[in-house]
Amino acid sequence: MPDKVGVSARRWQLPVLANDPAGRHYRELLLEAPELAALLRPGQFVNVLCAEGNDPFLRRPLSVAGIDRSAGTISLLYEVIGRGTRLMAEWEPGDLADLLGPLGNWFPLPDGEGPLALVAGGIGVAPLLALAAEVAPSGRPLHVLLGARTAELLLGERAFADLGVTLAVATDDGSRGYHGFVSGLLESELQAHGRQFDAAFVCGPRPMMAAVSAVAQRAGIPCFVSMEVGMACGFGVCMGCAWRVRTLGSEPVYRLVCTDGPIFNAAEILWEPPQAVPTAGCGEPAPAREEGCNG
Repeated sequence: MPDKVGVSARRWQLPVLANDPAGRHYRELLLEAPELAALLRPGQFVNVLCAEGNDPFLRRPLSVAGIDRSAGTISLLYEVIGRGTRLMAEWEPGDLADLLGPLGNWFPLPDGEGPLALVAGGIGVAPLLALAAEVAPSGRPLHVLLGARTAELLLGERAFADLGVTLAVATDDGSRGYHGFVSGLLESELQAHGRQFDAAFVCGPRPMMAAVSAVAQRAGIPCFVSMEVGMACGFGVCMGCAWRVRTLGSEPVYRLVCTDGPIFNAAEILWEPPQAVPTAGCGEPAPAREEGCNG
């Protein structure tokens, strides 16, 4: 796995270029950030200050959905779910976004040219969009599986299609594509089409990631997940994002999602019982949650 967050993390004041709707309840924030774009890797995140003063007091950690080094821009995909993101939704071109980054580790790509599976649920598409954009130009086959509760909540279809990936979707209610969970779609792809992948990369709601990880494990596919929990600082000081993981030859230990992650080998993760507070950061929102990673 890549190293922990390094000394490149710093505070940035970045001009807003656009802040457009990206679907029901979602927006995409485009920022002018040539220096930061040069530093970021797919899977990393930034911690965004939603307003001046202390209301809301905490920053919002958001996965980076787009890294365009040639244009010198980055993009953040977020759900308008709580006070913090409602304030962000009011930003206009010319405003300055205050954020910390780059934070966390990044997706580890296996050597070779074999196909990769990218499995996203809800707004968990964000870090996987960045990963797909990084890998697609190499010609390595990418199979993207998108899941949502219903068709109108699917995100990223056009962006992924523009990259030339193989794309399939699943909806819980059957309104688009495979009728069922995206974990079932992955299992169907593996069984019906005899597909095999060098690795699977997953981001979305925690139960979805656990289910996809189990499918990958049964198929012998290395699986890496982008974990999302509540955090205050984003760089290992507050200890609010500690998560219990397996280790070889010893009792489970706690790792920090912000610095040891957010990308983990799924085989290390102890999914139950839930430990840290779930958030809306990079994954599908929990309806009972108001403020959180993307709130």
